[in-house]
Amino acid sequence: MLTGVSCSCSVGIKYMGIFTYLLVLSIAAVHAWNLIGDQTLSNICVFGHLLARVVALLVIPVFLYLLFFYVHLMLLYRSGPYDQIMSSAFQASLE
Repeated sequence: MLTGVSCSCSVGIKYMGIFTYLLVLSIAAVHAWNLIGDQTLSNICVFGHLLARVVALLVIPVFLYLLFFYVHLMLLYRSGPYDQIMSSAFQASLE
């Protein structure tokens, strides 16, 4: 779960974080593929591992990334000196 939180923070800071996030997802996918091929694990155990990875590496980072922008736009609702580069619809929504 902490990996997902860190990935959402890295994507939120720079777009280079997207490549870091994709690297983490690819490593998790390779490890999950090895878990699927492991005959000693039960299907329920494999399903539990895959579900935990989906929640920790997909659901939580997307939720946090959207939450960051929601909080950002809720706090910054007034007009400022650099609003001319934004769209007119966005400028109309500011005070």
